[in-house]
Amino acid sequence: MNFIFENIIYYFNENPIGQLVGIIALLVNIFTYISTNEKRFFVLMALTSFCWGFHFHLMGQMSGAVVNYFDIICSLLVLKSKGNIKVFSFLCVLYVVIGVLTIDGGNIFSAIPIINGVLTTYLLFYFSGVKLKIGLCVLLIAWLVYSISTHSIGSVISDFLLLISGIIGAVKIKREEILLKKKSGQLN
Repeated sequence: MNFIFENIIYYFNENPIGQLVGIIALLVNIFTYISTNEKRFFVLMALTSFCWGFHFHLMGQMSGAVVNYFDIICSLLVLKSKGNIKVFSFLCVLYVVIGVLTIDGGNIFSAIPIINGVLTTYLLFYFSGVKLKIGLCVLLIAWLVYSISTHSIGSVISDFLLLISGIIGAVKIKREEILLKKKSGQLN
């Protein structure tokens, strides 16, 4: 346990401003995921993306920064274009271009934000409610790997907390669905 705290202190001291912005992004992220209104969720998602983009920019992680900045546009476009295959395809092509321009050839982990960006866009355009949140939680595993590889304290904590809360939420929702089916006689 002491090793973990020593590493946290080391990485915080290595880039205190970048790490502080990551902690602020963590707090904004928490407010985003507890939102129950879908429109507010997407607006907060755009704000979260800005915070994470700024954080990764300060940390010198350009693929993570640019993807998060681009996610601002995606989150807001979903409000107007959900399910539109042309807009979805255009955004995916832009993610690939971002990937070509920002991936660090010597760091395989820098591809994670690009791949996650395409998959997140798919989820945002074609899913909503519980399925959307569960899908985003699954993608958090890749973000957690990226966050660990970039030594981002706030992002590691955020990804871990959101993953755990997402799993708990999914289990609760599944239980409620089963109870409703039992009550309505659909499940014997």
